[in-house]
Amino acid sequence: MWAAGYAGDLGSPNSGLIIHYDGLKWSEENIIKGGALNDIWGRSPNDIWACGFWGTVYHYDGIKWSKDSISVYNPQRSEFQLLSIVEFKNIVYATGVKYEISTGSTYYFFKQTNNTWQIVDSLASGSNTLNWGTRFWLSPEGNLFSFASGIYR
Repeated sequence: MWAAGYAGDLGSPNSGLIIHYDGLKWSEENIIKGGALNDIWGRSPNDIWACGFWGTVYHYDGIKWSKDSISVYNPQRSEFQLLSIVEFKNIVYATGVKYEISTGSTYYFFKQTNNTWQIVDSLASGSNTLNWGTRFWLSPEGNLFSFASGIYR
């Protein structure tokens, strides 16, 4: 069992925390520190993904954690965080949001192919309705859903 979050100050760029329960005890994973984490997802014990503040992304291959990041233009007085991450049919997807004091929120849908992150879609708050949700769920039957104000397949 895995859990992700933060230790110390939520706003610190070095507060990310991943812990693992081996059936007997919880232990902190050895990661290169990054932003606080919002989500962790795994397909198997050797394929775990986590994401969070400042575009922080982690992947565990069964031996070690590697750190990556997704970035968008982030002006002063704004905050960017990834909300959810999942791997589906060998493609990793993530959602995120940028909060800007002057313009409001912008939501992002990303995918990773060939170790490169790209924006699939984005939408500013107050614009048209999202065609995808900000959180993921992979059903036991292997169907990928995203959800927020609706459920999308």
